[in-house]
Amino acid sequence: LSTASDGSQAVLVELQKSQVSLSLELARSRLSETQSSERLAKAVSELKELESDNGSLKQLNGILGARVESLEKAAIRLRAALASAAEDRIRDVASLNAEVAQYKTKCDDLHEKARALRK
Repeated sequence: LSTASDGSQAVLVELQKSQVSLSLELARSRLSETQSSERLAKAVSELKELESDNGSLKQLNGILGARVESLEKAAIRLRAALASAAEDRIRDVASLNAEVAQYKTKCDDLHEKARALRK
């Protein structure tokens, strides 16, 4: 009877070892699952931050695009104004050159008359 009892105890010890082993395995599995969940939560949080940053960058890109377009239009207007001002100055210079030519002609005529009067 003691042999049967010893055999039962040996089986009981083996069962307890198996139970401890399974408990350890379950604990490891839960720990791994918890760590995976934490990593996943962290990754989700980082993804949300990136999505927020992406939204901000898209908004900033839109603002910058509008400003670039505005600057391009201003540059076109400025070029047109400069071209118009340059044309005005060219006309002014041509007009002044014509006046100078008239005065030169008058001066030449007066010099001729003065020479004629001296003779």
